[in-house]
Amino acid sequence: MELKDRLLTIAKEIPPGSYPVDVGTDHGYLPAYLVKQGIVSRALASDIGEGPLLAAKQHIEALSLSDRIELCLCDGLTGIDLSDKTHIVIAGMGGETISEILLRRHPLTQTLLLQPMTKVETLRRFLLKHGYRIEKEIPAYEEKKAYTVMLARYDGIVREGDDFFWTFGALPQSKKKEKYLYFQSLLSRLEKKQKGLQKAQTQERTELDRLAILIAKAKEYLQEELYDHHSGNL
Repeated sequence: MELKDRLLTIAKEIPPGSYPVDVGTDHGYLPAYLVKQGIVSRALASDIGEGPLLAAKQHIEALSLSDRIELCLCDGLTGIDLSDKTHIVIAGMGGETISEILLRRHPLTQTLLLQPMTKVETLRRFLLKHGYRIEKEIPAYEEKKAYTVMLARYDGIVREGDDFFWTFGALPQSKKKEKYLYFQSLLSRLEKKQKGLQKAQTQERTELDRLAILIAKAKEYLQEELYDHHSGNL
């Protein structure tokens, strides 16, 4: 079995012997991979849709893994016994949706592995506000798009953030070279938004100033990464 980069990045963060829950499992690719590779001996896969869960069931049965992967038709984590679970994976959803799923079972003591497709800033704000520490973010690059995988744990400490953190998170600390591509993607999006506001001759001076600061910081970071790359440190 092979996984694309988003799910493979998550799989690499799940240590041997774990008992993960894959929320919104779709075809069940991640839990099937983890069990098939011998990384975990069991897993739980959930989805809110009957169609995706049926697809997961068929995929898991084809691999003869039905006795080791439990399937659950449910909304998020609703109704799931988490007492013996070690990791909660929520990937491929918007940041707001992920936040809502987490909030309904808050606080969660399991390790969280989260991969938002949109509203990444919203998810970072939620985690810090509700006492989750974002221990690291790992960039993933798939089909010419950049994503981040967040690893977070609950410690009950409410943390403050700033505009740079909400936008770029803990990615600067990542050692993967894909973070350069991620920053390029974010910079492109920020510049596009800036040009749109300028073209509309908006009076949102505060927002334009905010974007200008973020763009300058992103460019400075990219220049530092290029220097490290040419120096052989990337």
